[in-house]
Amino acid sequence: TSILVAEIPIEDAYKPVSTLSRSILASYLFFLFALVIIFNYLIRYYTNPLKKLINGIRRIGSGDMDFYLNINTHDEIGELSDTFNKMVISIKKARESIIGYNKNLERKVEERTRELRSEIDERKKTEQELIKSEEKYRILTEQSVEFIYWKTVTGKINYVSPNCLAMTGYSQKEYLDNPDLPEEIVDKEDREILDKLQYALNRREKIRNLQFRIRKKDKKVRWFRYYHIPIFGSNGDFIGFRCSNTDITDY
Repeated sequence: TSILVAEIPIEDAYKPVSTLSRSILASYLFFLFALVIIFNYLIRYYTNPLKKLINGIRRIGSGDMDFYLNINTHDEIGELSDTFNKMVISIKKARESIIGYNKNLERKVEERTRELRSEIDERKKTEQELIKSEEKYRILTEQSVEFIYWKTVTGKINYVSPNCLAMTGYSQKEYLDNPDLPEEIVDKEDREILDKLQYALNRREKIRNLQFRIRKKDKKVRWFRYYHIPIFGSNGDFIGFRCSNTDITDY
């Protein structure tokens, strides 16, 4: 048996191993580089849309309702983008509706304010005219021999002439405090006349030369001739009756 011994340099002996090691290292580096590229792509793929979405939320929050999020992907990010854009459109419409409602409300408030001012001015004017009329009326009635009073629509006595005290024994204050006093002093035997009087008052009709007896505060009986006429304000509204009583006992 013979043995063949060959002598090979150590470099040549380890050359296949070195080649394999370099191949494995190159493959590892290539894989690592590819992994970095893929990872970077994925990060950009997902983070960029999220950054756009965050930026869009900030712009909407600052009042920019014309912002549109443009993300053209067919995944969850794309669906989120579409939902965001629809939400912005809804918010914009709601905001426009609120702005329109507020403008309409402001316009109505301004119109109503002008109407109220006009009504207040008209009322002040009417009150001033009424004060002037009352003053003239007072001057005329105080010089009159008639017992005169003004009965309003609500049945309240708004004015009574001072000579009521001399003619009936009751003061102005008593008439103003008790609007039914003119009817209460009518003598019991003439109370049926009150039905005729009330009928005319309800129909806002004039009454002339209605004669009846009254009992003064001291129980003395006097004959009165009564008449009344409707009173209308400057705007044509009915405001009551001017009632007049004349003592005809001695005639």
